[in-house]
Amino acid sequence: MKDRYGYEELVVHPPPLNCLVLILVPSLFRPHMMQGTARIYGRLIFWIENVFYIIYFVLYCLCLIPYIYVRLLVNILMIASGPKFKTAMMIWVGWVLGGLFYLLYTLIMDTYRYINILCDLKEDQDDFESKQKDDQIQDKICIYNEIIDTLRAVMNIFRFHYKMRGMIEE
Repeated sequence: MKDRYGYEELVVHPPPLNCLVLILVPSLFRPHMMQGTARIYGRLIFWIENVFYIIYFVLYCLCLIPYIYVRLLVNILMIASGPKFKTAMMIWVGWVLGGLFYLLYTLIMDTYRYINILCDLKEDQDDFESKQKDDQIQDKICIYNEIIDTLRAVMNIFRFHYKMRGMIEE
């Protein structure tokens, strides 16, 4: 699926997003132009897909904010018994005054982190490539170690046979 000119973008996206492949038609027969166009097209499709997830995430969290706000008010009142009553009432008043702002701030920060994760494509690709190189180096080391072990075993076999025939001394 990975070629150096970007032709994989023609087939990797599911319907109905694959209808947008018409954007790639002008550069279809120019490989170097196709490379840049495919990169832009891939990013466009990525953001078209993920903008709905971002909107869904924000709406879902906005629906949860009233429930969380009221639920915490009830939980604070439930623990407000005995010597903890004064402390619990201070926390309750603080939550009544600042709870909604805190929840909205948390929603904004979570959305910001979510978008940052989505924007972090280049780093993931670099990590993947460096891990691939590390894996290749590790594979070579394992192969070389196995070759060394095999040669030692062959040497020990020859030594044993020569020793049995009396050709070498211990």
